[in-house]
Amino acid sequence: MQMDGKQIKDGSITNAKLATPAGSSTTANKNMTAEVTTTDGSEACATAIAATPASHAYVEIFVNGAQQNLTGDKLGDCYFSADSGTTAKTLATIAAADKLYWNGSIAGYQLAITDKISFVYDV
Repeated sequence: MQMDGKQIKDGSITNAKLATPAGSSTTANKNMTAEVTTTDGSEACATAIAATPASHAYVEIFVNGAQQNLTGDKLGDCYFSADSGTTAKTLATIAAADKLYWNGSIAGYQLAITDKISFVYDV
């Protein structure tokens, strides 16, 4: 077999190294009603993340179907926090019961109760 012009010996890469980590998509946290936000760091929705994401999982946030910039600091459109938005959780430490917080000045708009938020992640 050749890969990028280089010869790779058959069987030299084990299946374990090729396999994707375990985990499956969750159906929780879909189409949740947003909270009204007026300032950066406002709670985005009353519902917390339902489960701790799998260790390899990337959490994605969608508002009305548009993906938002989730960061592990307070410099993106939104972030998760376990202490009412005071401290942002790093992306690798998001856990069940963490809530989402919104930075309208960065996202370019504030949230209204007519907005729907979905979290997409593997557990």
